[in-house]
Amino acid sequence: MKSLAYLNQFFWKYKYHLVLGAVFITLSNLFSVYKPILVKQAIDFLITTSEGIQSFPIKIHLPPVFTWAHNWFDLTIFNRTEFEKEDISQLMFTSGIIVVILYIALSIISGLFLFLTRQSIIVMSRLIEFDLKNVVFAQYQELNLSFYKRNNTGDMMNRISEDVSKVRMYLGPAVMYSINLFIRSALAIYFMVSISPRLSMFVLIPLPIMSVIIFFVGKRINRLSEIIQRQQSHLTSFVQESIAGIRILKSYNRTTQFKTFFNAEIQDYLTKNLSLVKVNAFFIPTIVLLIGTSTITAIYIGSKMIIGGSLTPGDLTAFVI
Repeated sequence: MKSLAYLNQFFWKYKYHLVLGAVFITLSNLFSVYKPILVKQAIDFLITTSEGIQSFPIKIHLPPVFTWAHNWFDLTIFNRTEFEKEDISQLMFTSGIIVVILYIALSIISGLFLFLTRQSIIVMSRLIEFDLKNVVFAQYQELNLSFYKRNNTGDMMNRISEDVSKVRMYLGPAVMYSINLFIRSALAIYFMVSISPRLSMFVLIPLPIMSVIIFFVGKRINRLSEIIQRQQSHLTSFVQESIAGIRILKSYNRTTQFKTFFNAEIQDYLTKNLSLVKVNAFFIPTIVLLIGTSTITAIYIGSKMIIGGSLTPGDLTAFVI
C-alpha cells in the first residue's frame, strides 16, 4: 500500500472529478435503491385494495408514491378516499400506469447519474494514465546507458503500457466500484432493516463467508497476476530482441530454433493465464451461489413471516429486489 501513496498526488490534482463522481454515485444509488420501495408500495396497495372489494364504497389509504403522483399529475381519481364498484377498474389501471412511469423514470435518472459517474471518475483515470506515462517516459530519458544495458527493452515497454494500464484500473474502476459498493450497501441495508430487522439478519449471514472467500481468492489472483505480468514482460523482450536481430538470425539460419523458443514461451504464458482463469472459474460461481442462498433464505423465511402476518408481500418483493 505504501507504493500506492505516490498516486495520491494525482487524486488531488483531479479532485473535482473525484468529488463529482462520488456525488453522482450517491444520487444514482438513491434513485436505484428506491425502485424496490416503489414496487413494495404498489404491491401492498393493490393487494389491500383487492382484499377490500367485499363491500362498497371502499375506503382507500394512498401510499406515498400515489400521493406524490397526484401532486405531480393532478389526477382527480386520487382526490377521493372512497370508491364505488365502477371506479375500481379505473383506479387499478391508473395505479399500474403510474408505477410503470415512475419505475422507468427512476431507472432513466439512475442511469443518467451512472453515466455522469463514469464520465467523471473513468475520465479522471484516463487523464492520470496519460500523466503517468509521461512521468515514466521522462524518467526513462534521465537514466544512463548502463541502466539500458542491464534491462531489456521489452520489459521497459511492458511497464509503460501494461503496468500503467493496471494502475489505471485501480485509479478508475476500482475507486468507482468501491465508492459504489459502500454507498449502495449502506442504503440497501438501511431499507432492509427498516422493513424487517429479523429477515435482514438471516439474509446477511452469507456476507462474512463471502468476505473470507474474497480475501483468500483475491490474494491468489494477485499472485497469479504478478506471475503473468512477469511472463508477459519476458515474452515482449524476447520478441523485441528477435525482431531487432532478425538479420543475424537469418544469416546463421536460427529462425527455426527461435520459433521453437517462441512457441515454448507462448505455451508457458498460456498455461499461467489458464491458472488464473481456473481461479476465476471457481470464484465467480461460488459468489453467485452464496447470493442465491441469500435470496432463497429471504423467500423462505419471508414467506413464513407473511403467513404469520408480520410481513407483507410487498415487503418481501422489495427485499428480493
